[in-house]
Amino acid sequence: MQAFLIRLLAFTALVLATTAMLRWHAPYHWANTGWNSKLEAMQQDEEPFNVYFIGSSRTYHGVDPILFDSLVEGARSFNLGYLGTYGIEALHLADEFLRALPQDSESTTVVWELQHIRYAQLDTLHGTRRTYMFNGETIRTVVGHFIEWGSPPQILLYLISGSDYLFGFGHCLDLMLAATGYPEGNPASLGAGGRGFVPLVDNGSVWRKRRLYLSNPSILEDRREQVLSAYLEPDWRYASETYLGALRDLERLARSKGVRLVFAAYPRDPAVPPIYAGLDARFQFDLNDPRVHPLLYDPVYTFDEGHLNAEGAAYFTKLLAAEFLRISDLPASTKQTQ
Repeated sequence: MQAFLIRLLAFTALVLATTAMLRWHAPYHWANTGWNSKLEAMQQDEEPFNVYFIGSSRTYHGVDPILFDSLVEGARSFNLGYLGTYGIEALHLADEFLRALPQDSESTTVVWELQHIRYAQLDTLHGTRRTYMFNGETIRTVVGHFIEWGSPPQILLYLISGSDYLFGFGHCLDLMLAATGYPEGNPASLGAGGRGFVPLVDNGSVWRKRRLYLSNPSILEDRREQVLSAYLEPDWRYASETYLGALRDLERLARSKGVRLVFAAYPRDPAVPPIYAGLDARFQFDLNDPRVHPLLYDPVYTFDEGHLNAEGAAYFTKLLAAEFLRISDLPASTKQTQ
């Protein structure tokens, strides 16, 4: 029995050491195929960028960098949003992205789509994309958040998910490819303009959320009411001190690099108002409130319940540029934009 336990401990130590070594050599974004292709494209571009948009599909489908640059003189922006890049993953990516920037980055702005920490789901509990970002800091953040929330099941699920990645179960091959310089990418995530923006157009695709919206357009009004209610009666559990502390740490990191970090509340997100209200960051703006920006909840600009269509993305990008100019020292462009 003693010999068996010794062999088991030795095997466990070997697994931990191997996965730790692979994680050390893999890029911090290795399981996010969109980021893999986008960062590679940015590195190959001869001209530097000075504005970056980081977020989920709301950013990916909603922010047009080329249009933004035409409205803000001196801006050269890139869209780092991607499908399913939610809460804790987006926080991890922003943190590592800021750490990788040069120490003297005064001319750089990062616009981070404000998000909440989502519930762990059983069907994606062991998925590489939902576990690769876990380390001591990210696990501490999600566990601390749900301790404050008062949700033991979520604490347990995140601990299981974190340990799953720690031991590398089911991820070794992908991690090995990433560590040796061959992470899986998605070149289509660059979009037609090559800046990471892919607008949503109705081309007869079978996007589930689009079908749901078309079959029941009233869900857009329901979403508007949910967001409005979140402003009037915020659910402060979303704005846990643990999560707000992590966002403030992100802001401190940005300041240490000379980077202007902007926390932006994007439209149609009912979980964000309490986080926005509790943050009190140096740079933040709100494009989520339906009372202030009713057109962002208009069917004309809608692809589905949570996303803008191509015309909505253009309108949103113009609002984003106006807010950016309000807080920045960059002048409005003298170019005419259609």
